[in-house]
Amino acid sequence: MFIKKSTLKRMLNTAYKTQGLYIDNDGEGYRIKGSYWDLWVKRDKLPKEYKADIISLIGDLPEIGSGGSYTKDGIQQEMPGESPRDIAEKEGGLYINTGVIVVSPRGEILRLLQSPKDCETMFIYNYIAEGISNSIVDSENGETQAEGMYNPYDNMLMLKNNVMVFITYARNEPCLHKFKTLMENYWVRSLINPETEDEPEEENEEET
Repeated sequence: MFIKKSTLKRMLNTAYKTQGLYIDNDGEGYRIKGSYWDLWVKRDKLPKEYKADIISLIGDLPEIGSGGSYTKDGIQQEMPGESPRDIAEKEGGLYINTGVIVVSPRGEILRLLQSPKDCETMFIYNYIAEGISNSIVDSENGETQAEGMYNPYDNMLMLKNNVMVFITYARNEPCLHKFKTLMENYWVRSLINPETEDEPEEENEEET
């Protein structure tokens, strides 16, 4: 998997404590979803240490053909919409991680991504951008490097490889609109070293 364990654990905990953590089992993989992210991963490729973080919240992984939205108050049925597994087949424009960090008036730490084609911009949570890395894929067992981020639908960014598909939704608060308009007049050269993926760490904070 190309998402760091600490990052996914934070995503799981935030979803479980707020709107709900959706998990289902389609027989081939698990769909795991929060309010601003969504992923599908092959059942036999979900590492046991990642499974342990899920089990610590919901008790056990769902059986084939079952699932729901889990919170501390129990489990509820949910219609989660189109799966990342299906969205993976769709095409979309490439967005580049610029390394530029913006703090919103609400105190959210966001990362700027930009299309090299038309300079359009999107913002995602910075901790998610930091938690994605091809350096942790299980290449010894055939896992490939992640491709993306692509934009298959409005306000959606997707990465995928032969093990998983990950989607995160762009932050679209009104306070960002003027900044987006300004940045779309310029091409922002990426500050990320693509070879090392070096970038500063940030302190943890909860998202709402």
